[in-house]
Amino acid sequence: MRGEICTAHGIPQVRGTMTNGAALLQLVMDGGGEGVCKKRLDATWYDAMIVAKRMDIWLCRVRGPVHGTQSVFIEDAASGQDRGRVALRGGKCDHVRPGSLIRVEAMAAHDSGKLRQPNPCRDWLVQY
Repeated sequence: MRGEICTAHGIPQVRGTMTNGAALLQLVMDGGGEGVCKKRLDATWYDAMIVAKRMDIWLCRVRGPVHGTQSVFIEDAASGQDRGRVALRGGKCDHVRPGSLIRVEAMAAHDSGKLRQPNPCRDWLVQY
């Protein structure tokens, strides 16, 4: 039934059964998917799961603060394209200014160029 619903609505599917998680992840990534998760069949939404997702890193320039939040507006460091905003929690927003360069990890860029689910990298601050 899942296959019929997905086919009717143009939703891509991974075909077949795999016991090799790395091979499954590679198949999904090669097909343009964002990742896979492993969860017990009887688990609820709140139970733990193992997730492997596509993540990329962008070098961004801070355009300025998002007032009233711990976020900043960002743009691509090379092209100046708007990349949206990223939360710099834990006081990180106090360590940047307009023009600072930061490394941002995100799942992908939307068609608009803004980053999907952006977060600062572990070594996030490149240049104050």
